Amino acid sequence: MKRIVSSLLFLLLVLFNQELSARVLIVDKSGLGQYTTIQAGINAALAGDTVKVDPGVYNEQLNISTNIVVEGSGYEYTQIVSNTDPAVSMSAGTIMWFGISSNTGRGVTMSGGTLTNCVVWNCPKAGIEISGGTTALVQNCDIINNNLNKSSGQIYADNGTSSTVINTIIWTPPSGDYYDAVWNDSYCNVLYCRSDHQSNGGTGDINANPQFTSATDFTLSGGSPCIDAGKPDIYDPDGTRSDIGYYGGPNAPVFPVVTNLRIYLNPNGTVNVQATAQSRY
Repeated sequence: MKRIVSSLLFLLLVLFNQELSARVLIVDKSGLGQYTTIQAGINAALAGDTVKVDPGVYNEQLNISTNIVVEGSGYEYTQIVSNTDPAVSMSAGTIMWFGISSNTGRGVTMSGGTLTNCVVWNCPKAGIEISGGTTALVQNCDIINNNLNKSSGQIYADNGTSSTVINTIIWTPPSGDYYDAVWNDSYCNVLYCRSDHQSNGGTGDINANPQFTSATDFTLSGGSPCIDAGKPDIYDPDGTRSDIGYYGGPNAPVFPVVTNLRIYLNPNGTVNVQATAQSRY
């Protein structure tokens, strides 16, 4: 009986510790959360935690080296805009639902971890650089209009990587060009992506215009070739074959996105708020 009781106590202790470790830390630059900067939330997080970032433009450089989830509120409203090179450096963990840009260099450097359902755009150097000898995963992202100084591809893979880029749109508007490539892609598995001019075309890749709704709205128009063109065994939240790009895959943002907001001040001092939102699924 003592052995059974001890085993039960041990199991309860393990479950209790797991519950304690699975925290959600809130970042809000206005001060309504626990932290006002994303890096402060990351520094406080333990393995298994989620750092949830409320809407805002965060002018900071991030370093993620712990197995945590850093979760934005959608690229439309949660953006990392850094004056440093790179904007984000990661060796572990997962980052999702952000718009990411560097004013001076690379968007994201990876020596591990997962970048999923993010938009990396308008960086002078590569949008993503993956270090050699490491494993990283880029899935269902939009890599848009990076490598503005024409020094490498929008995604650069160092020699010896064993990383995967999957279900991702790599695009230089309006029609793509030579630098719309995964540079050194022979060192990187590029699968079911929209990309131009690769030296080693991957399984399922296409090079057609993705047909975004606009230059800043990366929803796919009804005739987009990226719809239902992702890896066949990866599914969207509605159960269909995954789309290529930010709005596809199991981590696609399912929360409604506000497309119009009006605030009216009434004569009696009260306020009316009218909002229009669009659900992706």
